[in-house]
Amino acid sequence: MQFRALTTAKINEFLAVGLPDETGYHPIETIFQEISYGDILEFDLGVVENRVTFEWVPSLTTFDGTIGPLNTVSRALLLLAAKVEIPPVAVHVTKRVPPESGLGAGSADAAETLRFFHTRFPETVTAEVLLDIAPAIGADVTFFLRGGRAFGTGRGDILRPLPDLPARAVVILRPKVGGSTKLMYQALDQQTRPLVTFNGELGHNDFERVADCDSLELIDLLKTLGAVSAGLSGSGSAVYGFFSSRKAAEWASAKVSSADVVFNVVTETCAAR
Repeated sequence: MQFRALTTAKINEFLAVGLPDETGYHPIETIFQEISYGDILEFDLGVVENRVTFEWVPSLTTFDGTIGPLNTVSRALLLLAAKVEIPPVAVHVTKRVPPESGLGAGSADAAETLRFFHTRFPETVTAEVLLDIAPAIGADVTFFLRGGRAFGTGRGDILRPLPDLPARAVVILRPKVGGSTKLMYQALDQQTRPLVTFNGELGHNDFERVADCDSLELIDLLKTLGAVSAGLSGSGSAVYGFFSSRKAAEWASAKVSSADVVFNVVTETCAAR
């Protein structure tokens, strides 16, 4: 049996990073917002062993070979199989979101893989099982199991759901230079900076202190093109801009030179499942 699913991605409308703890991890405070654009996953249960394959859409083929065997989908299958009995599955992932973007696409792929088994085997693959293993796969996986809008603390896996807002048009741009999460945290740790906590105001992201100039210039560009608000998503390098309408977002997107970005998408926010 074959099944097909379209995943989502996320942006961070607020992101404050604390000092690293004794394990080296940084506590964060963030506002997650899910967006209606992601990768495509195809599942096939008619196999004798697990298999995970990837391909990139034509506009992103320069990223071929960047996904290793310890990818999030493979980790989700390994951890789930260690917890409960599941049948083997072949998963083919068509990547539509570039890596090192801060959009959480890998976590979304893992969450969709977990959801696939939960939907078909709810008695054994329970919601509790998913929530138990999600943080071990990736910090954002817990968020993607519910989606919508949420306030995240800890490593981003302690969530307080927030009321969904009406769908908002958003432009997502990713410059040619990616944002390695590890390197971005290292760069942030080298800075003397105030520790920020969420006070209800959106638009802050500590990683903008160390973001590449290309990302910062794209944020300014989106504001110039009429974005109501704009900022860096996660540790980057992708940026987002909210617009008053889909038409305004599409107009702005069309004004961005393809020479400056590898990813230019108009989409909208989405509600929790």
